[in-house]
Amino acid sequence: MSSGKLHKYNDNLVAFEFNSTTPNPTDNAIIFIGGLGDGLLTVPYLSKLNESLPTNWSLFQILISSSYQGWGTGSLDRDIKEIKQFVDYLHGLGKQKVVLFGHSTGTQDSIHYALQNQGQGIDGIILQAPVSDREAIVKSSKEDGLDLDSYNKEAQEFFDKQGPQAVLPKKFSDFLFGVSAISSYRWLSLTLENGDDDYFSTDLSDEKLQETFGKLNKPTLVLYSGEDQFFPDGVDIGKVLQRWESFTKPGVWSKYSLVIDGATHNIGEGSKEGSVDVLIKQVQSFINEL
Repeated sequence: MSSGKLHKYNDNLVAFEFNSTTPNPTDNAIIFIGGLGDGLLTVPYLSKLNESLPTNWSLFQILISSSYQGWGTGSLDRDIKEIKQFVDYLHGLGKQKVVLFGHSTGTQDSIHYALQNQGQGIDGIILQAPVSDREAIVKSSKEDGLDLDSYNKEAQEFFDKQGPQAVLPKKFSDFLFGVSAISSYRWLSLTLENGDDDYFSTDLSDEKLQETFGKLNKPTLVLYSGEDQFFPDGVDIGKVLQRWESFTKPGVWSKYSLVIDGATHNIGEGSKEGSVDVLIKQVQSFINEL
């Protein structure tokens, strides 16, 4: 069981601060950002991560409008606007260093924040399971026998005729993790090549990677899961990470980045024993050098 404190950082949204291992106020903060459908404590390693942090760091899990089912009608731009509010809130509490820790689609929020806000108010980002939603959707559509091109064409028609916030028919939300509703914009952002969410696909061009990884100016720790069930078949994860690293400026790509052998997407059920310990060790090493 986890205990902690809720922080109301704007009129409608809160973040959960895990109880620290020390009774004294901490100087630094990690902001955890979950993936599609995630909410409070749905990612299994958070409590153990909190217990292992250095005594001058606190772990917060932010809830944004896109948490739980809200992502279907959201956007990365909306997400990082709310994340920026919480970053400012933490600095208002006296926090000195702030790190964004994204899981799954939360990694898109993290890199999007670092690029769009030039890393304002943060000291680094952690990308855990930065899998491509587009490639995961392609993989799932093939397994389900779904004609994704036809769905994309129909979504584009809704976008063109009714606008980006047009809510798509139920068959679209049923396919995408059973989300309660999905807009034409978010569907296309997730499913189209070079859509706004398309940061981590393995087939992105050098030009695209130069505009993303090549523009980062904050220390970046990348932790990929070796048995990520959403990763495309037949692709070498290690080579993907090497390619991303090749575009980063000196001092940006953390030497602690790696593929966690035997880990599933959220390093939960089905992961090799000790996978969470590897995650924790890399995170500790990363933040200790900031």
